[in-house]
Amino acid sequence: MKKLISLVLILSMALSLVACGKKVTDTTYKIESNGVVMNITLHAEGDVIKKMTQVSTLPLESYNEDQFALIEAALEESEKMYSEFDCVTYTTDKKDGVLTETIIMDISKEDNLRKLIENKLLPVTNKDAKYLSLKATEKSYDSLGYTKVTE
Repeated sequence: MKKLISLVLILSMALSLVACGKKVTDTTYKIESNGVVMNITLHAEGDVIKKMTQVSTLPLESYNEDQFALIEAALEESEKMYSEFDCVTYTTDKKDGVLTETIIMDISKEDNLRKLIENKLLPVTNKDAKYLSLKATEKSYDSLGYTKVTE
């Protein structure tokens, strides 16, 4: 009987610790400009953003060969730039006349965040930031005209 009571107490304590953990959220913001649709998903624990995923899509039917060559050159330059960072995954895909660019930034470690800020890959004014605040980032996106899609 003592073992059963001990087990129940241990399980209830474990459940209470889980319940007190930080809330994990995925919030997506969207903006459209010149035919490009950009969705940015903020993956956060509490108020701390741990990962950002940006997916941009561009329909290609309205671009001529010269314009498409410029787009491809810009994508190659982006791939080269992002490849220097272990905390960034960069991919592109052309399918059904749509170009999709995906950028995933792991900012769960302070060092990763600092590198991305120092190299101006994240528009953060506080160069000494130890984390990105979900609330502050949402406020910034709202002021820039992004639309909140999910939470």
